[in-house]
Amino acid sequence: MLKMFSILLLSAVLTQNIDGFLIDRDSGNPISDVQIILLPNYDKIAQSNLDGQFSFSYSNELDSIKFIHISYKDKILPVSQITNKVYLDKDMLFADVVEITSSRKETRVSDSPTLTYVISEKELESTASIDFYQSLQTIIPNVMFSPDYHGTNLKIQGLDSEYILILVDGDRIAGNTVGNIDFSRFDSNQIQRIEILKGNASTLYGSNAIGGVINIITKPNQSNKNKFNLNLKYADFNTINNSISFNTFIKDISSKSNILFKSSDGYNFESIDSLSLRKRSFKDYNIAQSFKYNKEDFMVELSGNYYRHDWFRFLTQEPFIMPEQNDRKRYESFSIKLKEKNHLSSINGHYNFSYTYDQYNKYHVIDSNYDSSEDDIFYDWTKHSVEQISSLLYLFKDNLNSTLGIDIINEKGESFDIIVDNVVLLESELGDLNSKRFSSYALFVQSQYTVNKYLNLFIGSRYTGHNQFKNRLTSQLTSKYSINNNHFRINVGQGYRVPNIYELYYDWNHYDSFEVRGNPNLEPENSLNYSFSFQKLDHTWNFMIIFQRNLIENMIAEKRFENGDFYYENYSKTSVNSFETNFSTSINGFDFELNYNFSRVIDEIEYLRLPDISEHTINLILSKSFKNNISFLSTFNFYDEKTIIAPTSGQETYIPYFFQTNLSIVKNSFNTSSFLKNVKLKLAINNLFNYTNFEDSTFQNPGRTFFVEIGYNYGY
Repeated sequence: MLKMFSILLLSAVLTQNIDGFLIDRDSGNPISDVQIILLPNYDKIAQSNLDGQFSFSYSNELDSIKFIHISYKDKILPVSQITNKVYLDKDMLFADVVEITSSRKETRVSDSPTLTYVISEKELESTASIDFYQSLQTIIPNVMFSPDYHGTNLKIQGLDSEYILILVDGDRIAGNTVGNIDFSRFDSNQIQRIEILKGNASTLYGSNAIGGVINIITKPNQSNKNKFNLNLKYADFNTINNSISFNTFIKDISSKSNILFKSSDGYNFESIDSLSLRKRSFKDYNIAQSFKYNKEDFMVELSGNYYRHDWFRFLTQEPFIMPEQNDRKRYESFSIKLKEKNHLSSINGHYNFSYTYDQYNKYHVIDSNYDSSEDDIFYDWTKHSVEQISSLLYLFKDNLNSTLGIDIINEKGESFDIIVDNVVLLESELGDLNSKRFSSYALFVQSQYTVNKYLNLFIGSRYTGHNQFKNRLTSQLTSKYSINNNHFRINVGQGYRVPNIYELYYDWNHYDSFEVRGNPNLEPENSLNYSFSFQKLDHTWNFMIIFQRNLIENMIAEKRFENGDFYYENYSKTSVNSFETNFSTSINGFDFELNYNFSRVIDEIEYLRLPDISEHTINLILSKSFKNNISFLSTFNFYDEKTIIAPTSGQETYIPYFFQTNLSIVKNSFNTSSFLKNVKLKLAINNLFNYTNFEDSTFQNPGRTFFVEIGYNYGY
């Protein structure tokens, strides 16, 4: 008995517990998700919870502990110096560079398995843009826009929007099945950052992520601050963009409300038989509300959003003639989200659950009195909805971090004829079909294995089931080697994309001039992605270079009949090749960022370049912060020549190379009084050299525009 008591006593002496909290030195706020590493073995022994609390056992033989977090400087402490509160200092290099897209969890950019480009809130606020759409064009490298039959098609590194997944806070949105994503839906004042994932992300996100992911991260509810924000923008053509938001909290519950209103008289750009000038005026409304409950290891958030866009366009004063050219359109969307997050201390991990429903509607408004809002008749023309349920489990054990997930996606497209007085004025976009449903599910896993402090391996697989196409297993392997802030990545990954609803069933007649038709016999695409990248992150300069090659079997693209009609067909073999480099530095207070991109899409059977691509693009961003809270930003964009298929005529149209330059000056605070110190003033010029191109009637630029913005932020 005495011997056993002695053993127990000795064990208690040799093994002890330590508890504490990790605190931000500047703000005093707790820091969650701090990894606690045992040295010198680099074994992970604990992780702080949502309250910043940590707990672990140690022996007297243990010397030091290392604390690691994506936004803070690493800290090493002897066990004897660990107190109840451990303070961490912000790492200014990475403080605002936190991304979740590449792993569906928070990850420092330098630790990401896939090269990721992050647009910060500060950069967005400094752009000379009246809305979010213009910000994308000017500040995101290698992003190009080309005309499409239903708006503007986004392209990144040579791939269309069908290959670029657009997310909001990690969730899919509707609107890209019977048209392109409507970027007017987003309020730029409520965006915290934009993450652009360069390359294949099919393992984590499935179809539509072959070419990359754009994740729009909105500003979160603040659980410890009441805040009021007001932004007023005014530009040429009587264009206004006004928003107001409130953030309040009571104990563990926070609320965030946002209201946006935009409108414009539009601009005149074309004379039609001396009858009238085409005008593209609009009115936008956006209302968003969210509630968040956050306590200890548990967080739940409920949010909803409603958006409406009324668009006016007139070519003739005669009613009911060519209704698509002489009518009003309404685009409307609403969404609801439910998210839950749990920290699981028993297994050292996190559990996330999310439910998202997003619906996007298009209406035609037949205006019998021409340019009158009286007696208008709204016709529900097309609908697209996406319902997604996601369940994610993050596990952390020693040198192995894993993400396991389930995605269930239900998608529905609907379209109807517009009939007035027994006359079909506008036919359904889905032909004889009124509706079509897609359902899919996916099981996926992505694991990160830390070989040593230099080398990390990322392995992932995704199994996808679909109600209309064969099930498919895809995999991805990435190796990342890092030394002295130099990061090398080699990636090989498979992709799988099923045809979307309009590629299968689209049936659109452009007033008998040409027709665009879907193909119900399309086969899914299979792709293989190779990429190599190098990234240098330094406190004074950063450099990035990436080579990518996508080999796509059965690529779905438009082909043209001799009569001028278009139809969708599988290309047997297609390659998408791209090269991109980015360099940024600071010299004497001036910040420079230079980006060059080369993209080429080739039909490997006939060795022909496919249209709609500017092979060479150059982006230059120059900014400087002065005394008295004044900052300056200018963007210079060069787009190489290209050939497009004009949506109005269906003919090939040559677009020469062009430049676009934007300037903005921002005054962030006035020190003259307690009120004015919260005021922001911005003056900007968009398209300084007045570039316009009227070769295509859909892809238009109004030329040089000026705007002013006044913002007021108050926290209490």
